[in-house]
Amino acid sequence: MILGYVLLWLALASTVIANVLFTVAKKPGNDGVFKAARGFAVLAAASVVAASGALIYLIAGHHFEIGYVAEYSARRSNQWYLLAAFWGGQEGSLLLWGFWTTILGAVLAFRAGDKTSRVWPIWGIVQVFLLGLILLKCPFALGKGPIPDDGRGLNPLLENMWMVIHPPILFLGFASTLAPFVWTVYGLVYHDWDGWAKSVFSWILFSFAWLGFGLSLGGYWAYETLGWGGFWAWDPVENSSLVPWLFLTAILHGIPLQLKNGGYKVSNLLLGFLPFATMFYGTFLTRTGVLTDFSVHSFSSLGKDGYYILLSGVLLAFLVPLGLLLWNFQNIPKPPAYERVETREFGYFLASMTLGLIGLIVAIGMSAPLITKLWMEKGAGAEQTFYNQATYPLAILFTVAMAVTPYLSWKAAQKDAALEMDGVRKRLIAPYAGAILLTIVAAGCAWYLGLRRPYQILLFATSIFSVLANVVLLLPRLKHRSSRKTVGGFVAHIGVGLTLVGVCSLIVFSKQTQRVMLIKNFPVEVMGFKLTYLGNTSQPYDRENNALRVRIEKDGRVWEGRPRFYYAQWANRDTVFANPPAILPSVYNMNSVNDLPKMLPWNNPFPLGDLYLAFSEGPFSMGDGKDRPLHPNAGFTLKNGGLQTFEQDGYSFALLSFTMDKAAMEAVRTGNEKAMKELPKITFTAQVGVMYGKEGEMVEPHFVLEQKTGARYSHPVQIPGPKGEKVMLNLVPPSDEQWQSADPFAAVNFQTINVPDVTEHIYVDISTKPLISLVWIGSLLYTLGGFVAYRRRAIEQGIIDPEKKTTPATPK
Repeated sequence: MILGYVLLWLALASTVIANVLFTVAKKPGNDGVFKAARGFAVLAAASVVAASGALIYLIAGHHFEIGYVAEYSARRSNQWYLLAAFWGGQEGSLLLWGFWTTILGAVLAFRAGDKTSRVWPIWGIVQVFLLGLILLKCPFALGKGPIPDDGRGLNPLLENMWMVIHPPILFLGFASTLAPFVWTVYGLVYHDWDGWAKSVFSWILFSFAWLGFGLSLGGYWAYETLGWGGFWAWDPVENSSLVPWLFLTAILHGIPLQLKNGGYKVSNLLLGFLPFATMFYGTFLTRTGVLTDFSVHSFSSLGKDGYYILLSGVLLAFLVPLGLLLWNFQNIPKPPAYERVETREFGYFLASMTLGLIGLIVAIGMSAPLITKLWMEKGAGAEQTFYNQATYPLAILFTVAMAVTPYLSWKAAQKDAALEMDGVRKRLIAPYAGAILLTIVAAGCAWYLGLRRPYQILLFATSIFSVLANVVLLLPRLKHRSSRKTVGGFVAHIGVGLTLVGVCSLIVFSKQTQRVMLIKNFPVEVMGFKLTYLGNTSQPYDRENNALRVRIEKDGRVWEGRPRFYYAQWANRDTVFANPPAILPSVYNMNSVNDLPKMLPWNNPFPLGDLYLAFSEGPFSMGDGKDRPLHPNAGFTLKNGGLQTFEQDGYSFALLSFTMDKAAMEAVRTGNEKAMKELPKITFTAQVGVMYGKEGEMVEPHFVLEQKTGARYSHPVQIPGPKGEKVMLNLVPPSDEQWQSADPFAAVNFQTINVPDVTEHIYVDISTKPLISLVWIGSLLYTLGGFVAYRRRAIEQGIIDPEKKTTPATPK
């Protein structure tokens, strides 16, 4: 689409012009040039917004001549999934990144005060780079080959409302990390060692809140939808979002230290550019195919040109500010960050350094596939144990700092250090005693239940301590309106503490996932529950409505879990999908599946927890302790019009005939093209002879072509197979390329699929998730705390005017 290209080129040109004009406007008496520069910054944002609207129009209108539209949308997709197709692939997500970057750039042009002319050109340089990358990998490019009748659509795993909600929030967080980077480079270039810190503080809080919110939603999406039973797997792509957030949190504790006593300048300048640089580095790992074998989230490769462009961007993002920092190192004032450990300065210092080290450890772990390729052919990813063991002592140290630091005074406010520390100890007695009591209870429960993981008890204790200590300080401030604006930090600390309490509880109290075979209408006892498989709600090819009905009984109470199960056409074959799982919140508190939770502590060993039930695939335990792997799926092709056979894994297949339904055959026989086009659907059937061992059978798999939409749906049939397994033979519809050939049915494609017989038995994974609600509550609280703190600092800096009377600042 030419308009899309025009708008993106207009955005690029406007950014370049804005850069030039802002540079010229540095000189006194250039107010007109300055206003024009602002106008071009806004025009760049408006152009990208318009380009985004154009892409949404193309997707909604099913313009499959556009390659990106054909790849990520389909006629069957509802309006929400059509919207999600905008950011479902490489090109669209890059445009989403540019969307937020240009909007924030326009905001910066009006909210950077008298520093705008100096700071905006730095932003503009990065914006030019990003827009150039979008033009290289453009979502408006025409597709290759004939225009398909229908698009491929999103991966069925992504057809979820979280796909609509999560990426825009996460990419806003990504884009906002550019602000700390830009202000850091500004400080280094113009030697404004403290001014940059004052200006950047609210931007750091903004980025911390949005990126943290995106991370939290991503974790809940994984837990609620994907069915693997967790919310964070230390996946390299997941970590590429976590690392910038950790560095943001580190500098979030470093900036107040500098603003208070002038110390910690060098560390803040180092931490200031790391969120954006590591985000860009994560983008490189994710989008260049480096992590293809190590992450379920990685994109396909950007190609050779994209690889080197992103690599050059990563090198510049690290080397330019680092070079400036080394060049100016001798000129940067270096007063001590703290003088005594019993001060709030030391607490901030400890928190910042600890978070920075955690960020560095996670960055090393996510880089393992790249690092290990230096001595291994394919490289290797870091194991979860690496992250858990390396970050565990630092997490303990950080939670203690969160608990104690708010009770300490700044050095300037101290008169008698000994008297001060005595008062701190007295104020901390209550939260400390509460943490010890709750930890003893938790440890006792763990011992009684036989779940002994003592190393987690210490982190549980320090996390509870941080929660209670901050609650004690929070509650009095909520009583007075004037002090409520200062509660952001306390709320965020409580949120982080609750999240860690929830994580520790999951590790200590969760019952290991058990995989069990359920035979229809035969109850099975597992983990204290009685499970009975009742059948399907529909049939496996009903991708919208089919679920597996599992009756769950415990202590006379009854629930029904319904994990999803369906087949969907993906990657030119019918593929099994089983998401979302069945999650029964607070299952121990409910009288029936339709009841609201009722808190019954005496009958509730895992309050605020879930029972997690997910459909499972092999290998399966059949009760005799032996794992029986599934027969491998095989794809093969048979020529139409000859008795060709295909043999594999004990099977022999022969295509006996391939026909259309009677109405279509009649239209072909009479040469009535109009009648053929008016048929709502056409059924294609293959007659196949199958031999497995001594068993032989003739089967007729078929697929249906919907004329209006071009959609093709397969209907496989069961064939003989190994004992105890169900093997299906699938007739694979021709690909788009085959449809355009002279004879699309010269060769016919098949696929064998081995799946549980969902009419008679299923395999499910069952596990308990005690106190997991604390993880979600905690993540919401630290996000809320970030927004509250941002609002306070934004008001102080004039970015937000609560009275709505502030006019934009102009340069001096």
